[in-house]
Amino acid sequence: MPVYLHLDVDVIDSAQLPGPRFPSGPGPAVTQIEECLAAVCATTDVKGACIACAWLPDRVNDQATRDAITRLAGALGADLAWQDTAQN
Repeated sequence: MPVYLHLDVDVIDSAQLPGPRFPSGPGPAVTQIEECLAAVCATTDVKGACIACAWLPDRVNDQATRDAITRLAGALGADLAWQDTAQN
C-alpha cells in the first residue's frame, strides 16, 4: 500500500535543533528520526513525504537547520540542493 509520510521536525530535541517556532522541548535526536525514516522507507512504499516546521525568522537560513533537514531528506532518499540566499 502506498504511504504519504509527514514529519513535523519540531518534535526533534530542541537542544539539537534550535529555532522551531513551536519546539516540543526534549524529544528524539536527529539521528533517531533519521533511523525511523530509513526504516519506514525500507519497509513501505513511500510515494511522497513532507518535512515541515515553522521556523523563527532568524533561523530560516541557518546552516545547522539546513544540515538537519538535508540529513532527514537523505534518509528518505532525497538529495537536497539549497539555493544561495545571500543578498548582494
